[in-house]
Amino acid sequence: MERLLSTQEAAVRAGVGPTAIKRWADLGLLPCVRTAGGHRRFREGELSIFLARQASPPAGQLTEVQLWLEAVLDADSGHEVEASLLALRGQHGAWHRAATFIGAVLDELGARWARGELSVIEEHLTSERLLRAINRVSENMQVAMDSPVVLLTTVEGDEHLLGLALVELCVREHGLRTRWTGRSTPVEEVVRFLDKGGTAILAVSASTTAGAPARLQAWLDRIIPVCRAAGVDLVLGGEGAWPEAAPFAIRLRTFDELHAFLLGRQTRPNGANQGVNDESRRPR
Repeated sequence: MERLLSTQEAAVRAGVGPTAIKRWADLGLLPCVRTAGGHRRFREGELSIFLARQASPPAGQLTEVQLWLEAVLDADSGHEVEASLLALRGQHGAWHRAATFIGAVLDELGARWARGELSVIEEHLTSERLLRAINRVSENMQVAMDSPVVLLTTVEGDEHLLGLALVELCVREHGLRTRWTGRSTPVEEVVRFLDKGGTAILAVSASTTAGAPARLQAWLDRIIPVCRAAGVDLVLGGEGAWPEAAPFAIRLRTFDELHAFLLGRQTRPNGANQGVNDESRRPR
């Protein structure tokens, strides 16, 4: 006899929160049966078919990314979003893979705002709810107090933090400590922090709103000599207009590349910082 899953068990399998499962059932998207007490139960086979359809849905049906976004939009609390994040991590097996999926969710969120389906406030509220949930998950990840430090920052004038929050999940899963500079940090403040020592990696994000290539080049011209002198690895992320070739820096475009970089760094003799201008260590 086929096993029946509770709402919580089905949510873990799907990588979403319980509210999303209930909503899909109530909309008739996901078949369910009711117990004598009125509780929903889901057949394993029907749940598997439903999830498989989300990868390549028929016309008019929502994709898995769209369904996950709907679950965030409908969540009753930030804690429910946090539970969905943890379930997503369990489903994908690692944060760098879960982060890739969440990145697609953010793209869908932006697309809905651009089409006028969400107001500015709705988009901001959803982004902030996601950011807070991601931060709580990161803070609850135990990391050794003597592990290397990763400084997370944006270029001056950039207010977008969600990408860096996902980076934090990935680096903490690798056992690294993290420090945040906050939004739109002046480059001189970053320099002063690095001059104090104790930082292993500077991870900086620049979104499409960060400005022209010349502005980002000027930021790099100030920070690269400092990283070189301190032996700090400089990692550039985000969709901003970073220079194609920046000495003593590595340009990462995906979370898979970040994962590969962190794995490669762990294999260095004695964990020493050696910069990232060695072409043989760049992700392919």
